[in-house]
Amino acid sequence: MVSKRITLIIGAVLSILSVILVKVYLDQQRAGVDSIVKRKLEKERQNLSTVFVAKRDIRKGTPIDSGMIATEIIPNQYVRPQAVNSSDRIAGLIAAVDIPAKEQISKTMLMAAQETAVAESYLTLAMAIPAGKRAVAVPVDPISSVAGMIRPGNYVDLIVMAQIPGQKVDGKDTTQSASLPVLQNVLVLSVGQDMGVDESRMKGRSSKEGRKQEQFNIVTLALSPQETSIVSFVIDQGAKLRLALRSPSDAQIQIVAPTNWEALFQYVMPQMIKVRSQPIQEDVPEEPPKHKVEIYHGFQKEDVYLAQPKK
Repeated sequence: MVSKRITLIIGAVLSILSVILVKVYLDQQRAGVDSIVKRKLEKERQNLSTVFVAKRDIRKGTPIDSGMIATEIIPNQYVRPQAVNSSDRIAGLIAAVDIPAKEQISKTMLMAAQETAVAESYLTLAMAIPAGKRAVAVPVDPISSVAGMIRPGNYVDLIVMAQIPGQKVDGKDTTQSASLPVLQNVLVLSVGQDMGVDESRMKGRSSKEGRKQEQFNIVTLALSPQETSIVSFVIDQGAKLRLALRSPSDAQIQIVAPTNWEALFQYVMPQMIKVRSQPIQEDVPEEPPKHKVEIYHGFQKEDVYLAQPKK
């Protein structure tokens, strides 16, 4: 009886030990599994990144706000270069290009308002150049730019004020001032950075304020390759350029001669120039009349003039 009781006690103790050992083993296995899972999750987390994507299509020039973007977690291998990963870097920016829905947003797709306006101006300039023409910047001042009244889309004539080599005097080279009409009916592409578009709206100010602050010393013209070479040579020689604004209804090309001092006086006082150009005639005393005597030799007549005797 006693032996049976001892056997039962030993069996119960062994059962409890077995349960404890199994629990310890399971806990160890669970801890090992949890550790492995944590390591895997940590490793996977290191291979993942948070990016911003567009919730919907975003048009170029649209200011970005929080309602247009969402966050996604994707593998690092699918992250675009310069991808935006902070909402602070998006606030106040403008879409520089069209951004489709679900597209990752990168820094190259965004610009500040000022940068967007400048970039759009250059894009507009390239698109505004007619085929076969080149955009050439010409330096101007308030006088040569018709008091700053020239605007993009106007047509102008280009006049050069230069010193032209003249004839040598006593073996020395001489020059004379002249005004040369070089080009006519030339299209104005831009005035300063004004392309004829409302950039003041992009910069957050009224067009009245924009015009008030407008100052420029460069006018961009649309020229042919040959005209580009001519204007570049003139500018390189230091000659002054003057623009003459044309009427929109006048596209006629006229032949205009260069103007110097002689041409100026001939235009202002043509009669004086005409009188000065005529040779001066000296008074020549008239010869006294001569007496004529007719002498006949048969049927032949001969006229003989006799000198009048001196008094």
